[in-house]
Order: sequence, then structure tokens, then C-alpha cells
Amino acid sequence: MFSFIYSMLHNQADAEDVYQQTTIVMWEKFGEYQPGTSFVNWALAIAHNKIKQFRRQTGRDRLHFDDRVMQLMAETYSELEVRKSSSERFEGLLHCLSKLTDKQRRVLRLRYSDSFSIQDLAQRERKSEAAMVMVLARLRKSLQACITAAISRGLVDG
Repeated sequence: MFSFIYSMLHNQADAEDVYQQTTIVMWEKFGEYQPGTSFVNWALAIAHNKIKQFRRQTGRDRLHFDDRVMQLMAETYSELEVRKSSSERFEGLLHCLSKLTDKQRRVLRLRYSDSFSIQDLAQRERKSEAAMVMVLARLRKSLQACITAAISRGLVDG
């Protein structure tokens, strides 16, 4: 988000001020964020508004992008963040899959790559359907925790 703000203002100190104001507004309005929508788009919209407010207050910038250009830049930044996030999650998944046992990887491959039904998978693994559902749920939960940890520790390239 800072790089977006800086690209609009072209001044480090101004960009830092607007970034700080933007994060404050984000904290104040976090309850208004709608889960399931793009957090990046929501944050960039707030930044966009703070940039416009800053420009109105200072009036000293000679180079101004009109609102259409600023909106296009915000969309571009949002798409880049989504791609980066997806890439990080995929790299994290590969990293975490390598930590599973051969049996765990086989179960996941049969279910998700080979499209085995729960019933067929349970029969193959000699488990009840309920037990197989639990095995898969635990594997997904374990992978999600591992991926989140790998990304936060910087273990993936993204």
C-alpha cells in the first residue's frame, strides 16, 4: 500500500504521512470491512481517499493524476497483490506437502487429484466414511496452519 501511495505523491515524507493516516482510518473502520470481499481493494480505496484529501489540503503538487488514472493504478496494485498472495500460498502448499508422510500425500492425491469420492476413499483405506472425513479435515487444517506459518516466516518465495 505504501508503494501505491508513494507512486501518487512522489514524496517520501508526504507518502509516509498519508500511509499513517490511511492505517489509522483502516483500524477505525475495520468493523465496516465485509469479510469475503477483497481486503486489498478496501484498503486501497481508503488510501485513495486519503491521497485526495491530502492533495486538497496541501494544494502544492503540480503533478496530479485524475481519478480515473488513480483508480486504474489501484486496480493494478490490487491484482498484483492477489497474484503475489496466490503464488505465496502455492509455494507454501508445496513446502508443506513435502512435510507430510507418503500415506498422507497419497490420501490427498486420491481425493483431490484422482477425484475419489469419500466413500471410495474410505473403502480403499479401510476406514469408515466419517473417519475419512475427519482424516481429510485434519490434513487440510494442518496444511493451512503450515502454509500460514511458512508465509509468515518467509519460507516461501512468492
